[in-house]
Amino acid sequence: MSSVEEYRTKCTFCSVQDDAILKRKSREAALFEDGSLFKLYYDKKSKRGLCPRGNFTLELLNSPYRLKQAELFGKNCSVDEAIKGSIPELKRIIEKKNNIAVLISGNHTLEEAYLAKTLSKKLNTELFGLFPFEDEALLSIKNEFSFKDLSESDLIMTVGDIFSLSPTLAKPILDARNNKRGNRLISLDILTGRVSLFAEHFNIEPGYISYFLSVFLDYLEGNDKLKEHVAGISAEKIKGLADSLRQSENGQILFSNSFGHFSNPYAIINKLSKISGITENKFAVIPIGQNSLGIGRIIGEFNNKKIIDAMRNKKIEGLIVLGGDPFEFIPGFEDMFGYLNFVLSTAFFKGVNSSECIIPSAFSFEKRGSVISLEEKVVNLGEPVPAVGNVLSDGDFISKLFSGLTGDKAKAKVSSPKVIPFMREISDNKPSSLTNKKYPFVVVGISLPFHHDKGEITRRIKWNEEKKEPYVFINPDTVRELSLAKEVEIETSNGSGVFKIEDCSDLPFYLPLNVIAAPVHFQRSRKLFSVEPDKSGFLCPGAEKARIKK
Repeated sequence: MSSVEEYRTKCTFCSVQDDAILKRKSREAALFEDGSLFKLYYDKKSKRGLCPRGNFTLELLNSPYRLKQAELFGKNCSVDEAIKGSIPELKRIIEKKNNIAVLISGNHTLEEAYLAKTLSKKLNTELFGLFPFEDEALLSIKNEFSFKDLSESDLIMTVGDIFSLSPTLAKPILDARNNKRGNRLISLDILTGRVSLFAEHFNIEPGYISYFLSVFLDYLEGNDKLKEHVAGISAEKIKGLADSLRQSENGQILFSNSFGHFSNPYAIINKLSKISGITENKFAVIPIGQNSLGIGRIIGEFNNKKIIDAMRNKKIEGLIVLGGDPFEFIPGFEDMFGYLNFVLSTAFFKGVNSSECIIPSAFSFEKRGSVISLEEKVVNLGEPVPAVGNVLSDGDFISKLFSGLTGDKAKAKVSSPKVIPFMREISDNKPSSLTNKKYPFVVVGISLPFHHDKGEITRRIKWNEEKKEPYVFINPDTVRELSLAKEVEIETSNGSGVFKIEDCSDLPFYLPLNVIAAPVHFQRSRKLFSVEPDKSGFLCPGAEKARIKK
């Protein structure tokens, strides 16, 4: 046996899928030291390395909070016992069509998604959806993207703070900007972000970006009449942006979103897709989930609104969640939970609240399988690290559950995942301001480089123990002008919460006086944002009008 065991896999934290290498000494070797059995490395052949979140992989592997045993009605048991105990209630529920919903995270393999689709059919339901909910709006795009082309682009326009969502993309993007004199990096966002530090920044008023793109698209299509200012951007700058996109020879447009950031993202990417076509630039979307593009295409429909409506209206009795805690990612689930007779979830950690049945789930570096890359290639995850305790992949769990329900072996029907065509276009000709006399501020959801999505994983690790309290960022001039205390209550039309005011020096960019930046890995922050369907019918919360209560 080799003196070192090596596992080459993919980073679990975002859709860039950076290479990660985990090594440990041979199992036959004695260990006389504290700390992890494993060491984490990045592939030196990769020019991107690993970001702060990617380096958390080692802590996830050894986390003392890791769920290692199944639970059924609050009692520890084996996975087989949990499945056996769940079967009678599931069989009763599925006697009625669409009486149960299945939600799967974007951090699964293609093989697991096909199995989940097969399971959904056996559960007699069409209610099969994707989370993070923000990624569902991206499923009508087939990426025109390669890392090689990105690093050689003469113009890159980012919409959203990509450096916070996927930090290692900073390397090829900045390489492209610095490759040749005259190369351009342009940033469009509703507040200055980490990209804007290195870019020509267009600061669009919160809530107005879809409207701005409508006007910009209209201009590109031949309407030369522009207002003096559109959503805070001068006509002169708009004309300059159009010229830059038209003159690029190898341009790339990139879109990323996070919870509480962009309103109506489906309309935004529809317009960006048309803009890229007119100006002959490539366009790609950067999802939150590692394999959301692949998972969503296998689902093949936009079902999240139907699922949430069914839960809110007490139309279903059961819910199966694969790869997450529903109390973490479904806003208001505490209320819906009381209406459901049975909830089963596979998860990495146990939250404050619990489903009736919890199965310990494996991270992507602990399982085999394939995913769709940003380059639209099918990529193998590599060699899995041995799982701990009774942890098993969701693919293995689905197979066991299917066998328990039917007595048969699960056979997934595999086909080529296809992009979901765009639905009807949504017009944004009449924007409305997010602020008014009652709510003079705007709260915007932001991502931080060391946190992933809803924080279910990253919030619990020791690296973040110093900042447990939910906090927001407010411009220091606003803090002084209003004589704000160290903690304030933020209220929106959707909810309220008490937050610590964090020093803005932690942010490498400027915050407008009327903007509150709320890191959305805190559940309390997420409750400030509405999860009602947007104009296109998607559950993608955007910036909200807000006020500060003293």
